[in-house]
Amino acid sequence: MHPLFRQHDLSLLFHLEQRARVSFAELGKSLRASRATVRNRVLAMEREGVISGYMTVFDIGALGLTGYAVYAQFRDASGEQRQQIIDYLCEHPRTYWVAKLGGAFDVLFGLQAPSVREFHSLYSEIYKEIGDKIGKSEISTRIQVSQFPRHYLIGRSRPKVKQRYAAFRSGGDRVQPGSTDIALLRVLARNARASLDELSERVSLSPATVRRRISEMEKSGIIQGYTAIVHPERLGFQIYKLLIRTRVKTAKSNEALFTFANSHTRTIFFSHVIAPWDFEVTVEVLGHEELQDIIADFRERFSDSISEIDIVITFDHFLKYQLMVE
Repeated sequence: MHPLFRQHDLSLLFHLEQRARVSFAELGKSLRASRATVRNRVLAMEREGVISGYMTVFDIGALGLTGYAVYAQFRDASGEQRQQIIDYLCEHPRTYWVAKLGGAFDVLFGLQAPSVREFHSLYSEIYKEIGDKIGKSEISTRIQVSQFPRHYLIGRSRPKVKQRYAAFRSGGDRVQPGSTDIALLRVLARNARASLDELSERVSLSPATVRRRISEMEKSGIIQGYTAIVHPERLGFQIYKLLIRTRVKTAKSNEALFTFANSHTRTIFFSHVIAPWDFEVTVEVLGHEELQDIIADFRERFSDSISEIDIVITFDHFLKYQLMVE
């Protein structure tokens, strides 16, 4: 655990991750701390890189978008060239996600597009720039991605009540937000903690109207939630992606896998995908033994349906993460 942070900091981080738009004063009430104390502790976590930003989680399917993750392995690339590629991907205006990996893959970058044709065009543009240094690569089309709360920060298990947490889905029924709502979403995508006054100024509407429009997008499901971008590796945790292949591919078996993943407090992301594998499960652990225990639990519980689990090391899950709004 990071020596600068204590249990009250982890409790604050847990609450902030779940309710990233609430004020410091409101967080203070939940934690029995003053607004100034909460503000100072949050600023400390930002300075130490535990928190790198605040994002709004959208249902990108409702906006007519599909998410794609490209897993890539470097080929004949020096350390400097690898960093140049990562910098290029982070700076590219159409990538929404960049992660630094280890093992079978070295880097992951995420794209969003309204059609397969546009994805292919964007993918080809990027590979024209970096393809000579890329060896093996795989494309993972996101069907649904769910993020679970980090209950391990507060030493609690997750509620047993079935609950869908902040998620985005690809495809599905499209909603047509107006230009003002799109403008609001673009600001919230960059900073979920943007104040009503700031949002009001950016879209030239009154704070009351901005509040109402945000509330309507929350009710319609376009906005799924608000979260802090947390870097658990700065707290001493190790991050791994489990790429799970299954033999049984029914809705019932998929839901059972989701429910089981949710029961593990170290499981933070659960993704149903179209790829050489079927699911991606992101876990945050303190060591290899804990990782092996989780893998053993999955294999034992789903011995009839899981055919293979590959492990990908994640050195930095969020070099860049910002959902796009078309």
